[in-house]
Amino acid sequence: MHKSFDHDGFATICDRFVGPQLISYNSSQLIKDRFKEYQTGEFDLTYTMRSVGEYMREQKERKELLLFNYGIEGLVEQYQSDQRESD
Repeated sequence: MHKSFDHDGFATICDRFVGPQLISYNSSQLIKDRFKEYQTGEFDLTYTMRSVGEYMREQKERKELLLFNYGIEGLVEQYQSDQRESD
């Protein structure tokens, strides 16, 4: 996690913002704790095209965390319906 970035300040700004938000972070319990009210999803992510050595071994353990403050149920179906209507 970036040490020079104000993660607490960012979380405070996000809490004050009214509207849908999608945030991507390196997964950590600290970030999950700061965004407790958000829905989450995690996935594997390779950050570079060519990873070697220790970085590559560590890469396998890294996860990306998606945080969102809106419901996603039915979004795919709605998108597909919208696409059919526009054809």
